[in-house]
Amino acid sequence: MDIRVLYTIVAIAEHGSFLAASRALNLSPAAVSLHVKIIEDELGETLFDRSVRPPVATDAGRRTLERARRVLAEWEKLGENGAGEAAGMLALGAVPTAVAGLLAPALARLRALRPQLRVTLTTDDAEELEDRLGRGMVDAALTIQPSSPPLGLRFTPVLVEPFHVVAPAGTPGDTDAELLTALPYIRFRGHAWIAHLIEQELSRRRLRLDAAMESDSLTGVLALVRAELGVAILPAGQIDDHHAVTLRTVPFGDPPVSRTIGLLRRPDHVKTPQIEEFVAALQATVAGAPPEEAGARSAQKGENQGLDERGGDGETNEIAQVDPEHETTGGNLEQT
Repeated sequence: MDIRVLYTIVAIAEHGSFLAASRALNLSPAAVSLHVKIIEDELGETLFDRSVRPPVATDAGRRTLERARRVLAEWEKLGENGAGEAAGMLALGAVPTAVAGLLAPALARLRALRPQLRVTLTTDDAEELEDRLGRGMVDAALTIQPSSPPLGLRFTPVLVEPFHVVAPAGTPGDTDAELLTALPYIRFRGHAWIAHLIEQELSRRRLRLDAAMESDSLTGVLALVRAELGVAILPAGQIDDHHAVTLRTVPFGDPPVSRTIGLLRRPDHVKTPQIEEFVAALQATVAGAPPEEAGARSAQKGENQGLDERGGDGETNEIAQVDPEHETTGGNLEQT
């Protein structure tokens, strides 16, 4: 049996359909269907119920999928270019707001280091990513730090990202409160966890702002501010040098309200070598970015902030003091 056939049925399960699997594997839909037919003919069993859309795995399909994952795990341990080579596939998940500033450059670093490693990426809210991890649909997830990691999962902090008040250049005021009240407020409502964190701090400080505009997109909010239509509160990583030329930024809160982004994974995963390569790429991305560009600091170097791989101490960490909700925008991307 061709090992590619096993990769195909795993991709169908992880991505939810034959079409999504074909995109992830860079195959035609016809080739994916042919791979499924080959393995069904060899086993003499139907693996996917095609009478529904999208097709769902049968009992035989679920059993075969479990065996296929075990076989592929052993195959990838062998490596295609000698011992220690991280070849094969790595299925990643990520919250949408971590893709542009952190994930994309980290994946570029990983590809340069391991060009034969095929990476698939699914973006979704944090709660759904935890579920996908638990069901083995993704190998690791770049997500917001949970109040406590789910049973059997470990959180490795990578980035502590403060929030900034963002206003057009020339806006009067020296403090975050002065900037927030100098112009109409543009409220971000796209991801429940971020919005909740901002609103909680505003409420704690009794800052009552009349939202003139709202947007469910971070880039949309930033565009409105650049057009001098108001002032907003955003994660600092959304603001790069290009934006800084036309904007004023002041940390939101004292100390600044922050979110922690890191990797959630199973510590005993068979793809731990590939996952560790990805962690190293994330850390290198954070360490290599100038502070004014990254707007954040490496959590690996911030031990004095009470961060650890168990998810924080719940007392000194700003994130741990908030009952986190989760991001709500989903989508799928594939890197081949």
